[in-house]
This record gives sequence, C-alpha cells and structure tokens, in this order.
Amino acid sequence: MDDASHRAAGAMLPSAEALAYGPAASDSAGELLQRDRSISEADLRVRLSEGTHICRVAVVEVAATADYLAYVRLSAGRPGYCVIAMRRYEGARSWSDFRTLRRQVAAWGYGGSIVVYPEGHQRLACLGIGGP
Repeated sequence: MDDASHRAAGAMLPSAEALAYGPAASDSAGELLQRDRSISEADLRVRLSEGTHICRVAVVEVAATADYLAYVRLSAGRPGYCVIAMRRYEGARSWSDFRTLRRQVAAWGYGGSIVVYPEGHQRLACLGIGGP
C-alpha cells in the first residue's frame, strides 16, 4: 500500500523523517539504566549504617535460570526500587537459593514480608521494576 491508500483507510503511519529524531538505541542503553537503578551490597551496608532502612523488598524469579533478583526500596535517597548489585556499576546480583537470599535480607535488618514475582509479572511494571 502506498501513502495515499493509508490516509484513505484512516491509518496514518509516520514517515522515516519523523522517526529520525535521535541516535539509535544500543543494547547497552538498558544496562546503563539498570546500573543507575542499582545499589551495590557495600553501598547498601554503608547506607544502612548511616540510618537508612529498607522499607520493602520485592524479589523477581528469573524464568530461564530460576535465580532470584532482590529489589529494595530504601527509606531515604533514590525513589523507587533498586536492584541489588554485587559491586558498584555491575549487573544485578542473583541468588540461586531463596533461603540464602532471605537470610541475607534479614542480616540487613529487614524483618518484613518478601514478595516473589515471576519474571514478566504485570505487577512489576506497577512497582517500577524492569526486567533483569
């Protein structure tokens, strides 16, 4: 179908010129966003020693590996959930055993409930948690 037939049918598709407004996204763009929303275990311990506490914990079970990713919401600092990273500016830290993850979260002083969501669950988007 040509441009005229799309307009006649009521569908208006953007032209190539309208889409070229910036550089193309790369695969690393998502990684940079995840790093901005992560907190290393060491940084978390420092924040906790300064008086910040963990308000909520959400865990995502990764379908491909059955590993668990922990997201914490802190009382001060960044809004929203932060994924736990092993080291600063690295990817998410994963746990293969939920009991080990639960013990680690308890060691950080969190005694509340831990909700586990399967990867891709619609509630994760409501919480502002992206995919791994």
